[in-house]
Amino acid sequence: MNNKITSGLILVLNGFKKAARFKRYTLSILLGLLFALGSPVQFAFADHVHEDENAIFLLTNDMLKQIDRLINAQENNKQNQVQKITDSILKRKMKLVELLIKHPEKAAKHLLPDEIIDQLPQEIKELLEVSVDTQGEMTTTIAYFKNGSTQTFYSLQDANDPTKTFELHFADNPINVPSGSTIKVHGKKIDNHILLEANGTTTTTTTQVAATNVAGDQKTIVIPINFQNSALACSDAMISSIFFTGTSSLKNYYAESSFNQINMVGDVASRVTIPYNSTDACNYSAWSNAADSAVTAAGINLSNYTRKVYEFPASSCGYIGLGTIGGNPSKSWLFQCDWPDVAAHEYGHNLGWHHASTGSLSAAQDEYGDTSCIMGYSGVGLRQPNTVHKVESGWIPSARVQTVTTPGTYTIYNSENGNTTNFQAIKIPKADTNENYYLSYRYPTGFDAGLGGGYAMKTNIHRWNGLSGTKTYLLTALDNGTTFSDPTNGIAITQLSHDTNVSVVSVTFAQALCSMNNPVVTISPSNSGGSKGQTLSYGVSVTNANSPACANSTILLSSVVPSDWTGSFSPATLTLASGSLGASTFNVTSPATALSGNYAIAATASDSSDLSKTTTVNATYSILSDTTPPVVSFISPVNGESISGRETIAVSATDNVGVKKVEFYIDNVLFKTDTSSPFNYAWSTKPVANGSHVLTAKAYDALSNVGLASITVYKNAGALRTSAK
Repeated sequence: MNNKITSGLILVLNGFKKAARFKRYTLSILLGLLFALGSPVQFAFADHVHEDENAIFLLTNDMLKQIDRLINAQENNKQNQVQKITDSILKRKMKLVELLIKHPEKAAKHLLPDEIIDQLPQEIKELLEVSVDTQGEMTTTIAYFKNGSTQTFYSLQDANDPTKTFELHFADNPINVPSGSTIKVHGKKIDNHILLEANGTTTTTTTQVAATNVAGDQKTIVIPINFQNSALACSDAMISSIFFTGTSSLKNYYAESSFNQINMVGDVASRVTIPYNSTDACNYSAWSNAADSAVTAAGINLSNYTRKVYEFPASSCGYIGLGTIGGNPSKSWLFQCDWPDVAAHEYGHNLGWHHASTGSLSAAQDEYGDTSCIMGYSGVGLRQPNTVHKVESGWIPSARVQTVTTPGTYTIYNSENGNTTNFQAIKIPKADTNENYYLSYRYPTGFDAGLGGGYAMKTNIHRWNGLSGTKTYLLTALDNGTTFSDPTNGIAITQLSHDTNVSVVSVTFAQALCSMNNPVVTISPSNSGGSKGQTLSYGVSVTNANSPACANSTILLSSVVPSDWTGSFSPATLTLASGSLGASTFNVTSPATALSGNYAIAATASDSSDLSKTTTVNATYSILSDTTPPVVSFISPVNGESISGRETIAVSATDNVGVKKVEFYIDNVLFKTDTSSPFNYAWSTKPVANGSHVLTAKAYDALSNVGLASITVYKNAGALRTSAK
């Protein structure tokens, strides 16, 4: 058993023996905490909810049952109960982390809210999820799997302890910053995982690395790696040819694609064997760290390189490759050494690019679908990046990008030509999504010689939001006489003609049409907690997602809460222009008869002009019915005592769960708030008037139950002290 967990549970056991601090009935209440079974009004999972959520439901309930059994166990059976609690905690945590990695938006509502965790003994808090504030350098890494799927990993290296790295998970949209940016976060931590919600309960603050044109020498080291049980299939000579020395090397590929604005220079290190097997649990970061140690021991100074590429044999990971978006040094991990376009793809991430995807007017389709670009699917050969990525990196400068807002006939020069001063891209604002259409022309020459007929000698139309490190979406490629239409924005584009150098297009603008969409709604926090009968407030944000041509909308807000509960909004309606954001406070009150547990609540936003345009978001209301106030009493001075000089006011404060703070009042004026025992206040009585004075101590628990005590003392009133000091 993990020694830290064992020690923590022994502390739990010792804490439970202190009956004054943790009454037996409190643990019976804890059984209802979060996922109580048997109550018809408790939170219930819908049939479609992922089975992992049901597993967490059961494991949480089982964990709480084990805590109750520990309290009631005979002394000779407590060790067995400690082991069972350990098992319950670890199983729940394992499942919770699995869900957090796959579906952070679902995991958010299963995390215990601070209001509930604050009521638990410290020994239990240490074993569960906790709120955390930290900051450090962020790294964004994108993985490309053999099955064609993808996953993005976000990590933070703790600024205060660089040996600590946290995996970040976003319940809402991830922040868009390149690797190397400084990020400050507040979220929920489970082991080395931190869950972030963009609205309200968790926050992120970033200092983004400045976007710059990608130019100059790219100092690159490639490290061929063997596992203990398997060797890299490609020879070092082959790897050198792929990256630096071959006619079709990445060095030549990126020189051509960038119009000689970047130059890949570097080395292939001597092959190293790391102390891992290909069948070990996937840990590409540890593997590359081991490789770094090995090449450093061989005399290579890795600080001379700004880009590091690791070549591995096939492994348990199931990856084709991974790459950080930017970073200094940037990193690529390759598991397919004989596919040059895999290496070029991951290196593209290192330069700051995301994937070349396909999409519709406003939606995503295939993550890697734009195979005109190296950032689309691999295994189809080297081809230049799409024109948008060239614009993103500054290889096609803004002077060669024409912004079009009026109808007319326009000429686009092919994007393979680095010697032209003519326009190589047309940008047309797309008002409904705050993106732009990018029109470009591709011609089959150089590394684009094998470019498929679906793209070559056609006008390619992409949409892109203009932010570095974000996906581009190919929408279509036009041949002569074919038209792309966007009725929502009143835009039509037709290719009129083309030759080896240019395509000629017609752009027209018509009256934009109103396109109504479901409002975009968020709620925060995902899970809040309190006591029965309490009103909890949730923030609800609503964005009118209708197109700009639509009139203002009145958004109606309504709630779904358990029977006998009340839910209300302030305000209950929002009048919003297209694209604008509004906010309301969702107040939910539980009845005084509510049982402890977790309850599902929901907020719905509907467009009054078309009630089918509606969006519902869910949250959770957790109850722990601790109504027992703390017990507080004065230690010194005592009632009726005479005081003079500097007096130490000391009180005893206890609670069935825990005391959150003690406030010290003198004649109804607050003088101090103390948050830790021993609770005391050094009072200088010199400026105090002669006569009687009332001292009051108020003790609060996590649910703001209040216990208080008051005494009267006298200054220079001739009264004798009633106790010795």
